[in-house]
Amino acid sequence: MRGIDFNIVTLVFYIPYILFEIPANMIISRIKPRYWIAGLTFGLGLTVTLAGLCKNFGGFLTARLFIGVFEAGVFPGFLLLIGSWYTRRQVGARLTWFLVANDIAGSISGLLGAGIGSLDGANGYSGWSWIFFIEGTMTCLAAILAFLFILPFPKESTFLKPEEKEYLLRKLAIENAHNEEDKMHLKSMYLAVCTSAYSVTVFQPSILTTFGWSSMKSNLLTSPVRIASGIVSVSVATLSNHLNRRGIFVAIGFLVSIFGLFFTMLSHDYRLRYMDLCFAALGIYIAQPLVIAWGVAQVGGEPKEEHSLPARLLWAKLGASFLP
Repeated sequence: MRGIDFNIVTLVFYIPYILFEIPANMIISRIKPRYWIAGLTFGLGLTVTLAGLCKNFGGFLTARLFIGVFEAGVFPGFLLLIGSWYTRRQVGARLTWFLVANDIAGSISGLLGAGIGSLDGANGYSGWSWIFFIEGTMTCLAAILAFLFILPFPKESTFLKPEEKEYLLRKLAIENAHNEEDKMHLKSMYLAVCTSAYSVTVFQPSILTTFGWSSMKSNLLTSPVRIASGIVSVSVATLSNHLNRRGIFVAIGFLVSIFGLFFTMLSHDYRLRYMDLCFAALGIYIAQPLVIAWGVAQVGGEPKEEHSLPARLLWAKLGASFLP
């Protein structure tokens, strides 16, 4: 790819994602989550695997479009499912663990990308093709495991005793009855935090290559950032849950990210710029899970609210779509 081709390929992912996010999440209340989420994940993995066979720019565009379609229902579907099992106070730490798992996957992906790239030329395929083949196949295997282990919504659960289900549903109903109106303009917060998040996560390897480092080294150096951010994110979310306060920690995360990005622009030494970029990512990963948990808590995890949560997340994707 040349010129702005990478930016275009990045952008086209968000078009079907934005269009299908709300319809996809409305289906999850009508189809068992294990079938819907596992099916979408398998389709995603298969598309990624086949993307390794692409020979031209048009092929990549098509693959990215289908990836956007399949991925549109996975993330908001998981959020709705997790939110349905926990109270407003409990959901923050649980969602943070879910998002940190995504960061860990990103760290592993960076390490795998650096290692798999050495297969360049094996069996006539480029190194990037092998990255798609292997990581796409792993996603398909993960989809099979997801089908086996994903739980239904609480009302449809069969592994709970009748008295346990009744207690859980009553507890959730009491907790969710006190949800307040959206006075914090969460859509704007989603837009702000996720625009920053995608600017760092999507373009971090490209940013690091501008420091004069090779693609392999840049991929490797994305892993420490994600691991450190994950540890801090879980710690802050646990403290936030304990104190039952989110706003102050979201504000701290924003400030850390702002200072990190600001000093990244001012620093001339590449090692200092890398450290500043780490702080920028750290602040983003402090704020992002808490903001998302805030929205899930207000929705209450009710399947009948399946359109409300992706509608909020839609603003995040709109912000991300402007980045390329």
